Amino acid sequence: MRVAALAMAALSLSATLLLAGCASAPTVAPLSASATAKLFRDSRFAPPASPVSADPVFRVTPAMQRYLQEEVMRGQHGKDLRQALFDALYRKDKLQLEYDSAMTRTAEQAFTARRGNCLSLVIMT
Repeated sequence: MRVAALAMAALSLSATLLLAGCASAPTVAPLSASATAKLFRDSRFAPPASPVSADPVFRVTPAMQRYLQEEVMRGQHGKDLRQALFDALYRKDKLQLEYDSAMTRTAEQAFTARRGNCLSLVIMT
């Protein structure tokens, strides 16, 4: 009888703990406009010293253009162009880009270093 009572108590405790684990998290009230304004104070930041342009980020160098012509276009051999590009970028006997989370590089920097983080590799590709 005593074992049955202990088993029932353990079962009740387990059920209570399971139900407590399913409790929802408390909701947080949205910030007011004045509170949001305190978080984003653009006036504290100086404008950039020179105009910001995407052109240097996506610039294709002559070396990159040659690689595209010599390795991708010639190496296509009936493959889909996207597959040929993928093969040329990631095969060990080709460019073989490696993941490097240290910094986001421009297309030229990623090509030259043969490394880049996710954004660098997408920009270069």
